[in-house]
Amino acid sequence: MLSSSSSVRVSVRRADLPARLRDETSDLHHAVELRMGLPESVRSRGDYSRLLARLFAVHSAIETRLDAPSWSEEWRAIGLELVDHQRASLLRDDLHNLGVSQIPPPALAPELTTFGQALGCLYVVEGSAVGGRVLAPAIQTILGRVPTAFLDGETRGHPHPWQATLTALRRFEDGHGDGDDVILGARITFRMFGHNVARSTWTTAA
Repeated sequence: MLSSSSSVRVSVRRADLPARLRDETSDLHHAVELRMGLPESVRSRGDYSRLLARLFAVHSAIETRLDAPSWSEEWRAIGLELVDHQRASLLRDDLHNLGVSQIPPPALAPELTTFGQALGCLYVVEGSAVGGRVLAPAIQTILGRVPTAFLDGETRGHPHPWQATLTALRRFEDGHGDGDDVILGARITFRMFGHNVARSTWTTAA
């Protein structure tokens, strides 16, 4: 039995990087959801087309930025191939199937200056893909049969892109990567989404 003077060492386990990202970006995540107001803010095929166009501008800019040659080896070192996480082509297909002939140019690329920030950006992108699978049937309930390749992700080449991203985040952390930098990149990306895809930029809803 320990005496009253004995010291007890208590080990406190720090939250892993995916948990920190969830907790430390929840304010911006919630703000983006409020600004988009999905699915109720989509009231017509025109709304949906304009939403996808805005998303295409964002995703094409992000994909180009994340594919910087200087980071290619770092992606592979944590077990990721960027081609498995690129979805702008799905947006292009959906827009084409909606009869949209003029594809918008990329948005202004996010200011990511380190690989850690790039990884935080990917966390946001893949997190939004998880939400898209829930949103796809809701959009079809409102509009009827519309193309949802981007939202439902059924034609993506990677079977488990979200789990692969979480595993990569833990590998980055285990390799003593800067978790604060990853969180900064995620916050930069959430702000980019909020600025570019707020419902006021595409919807006819009041």
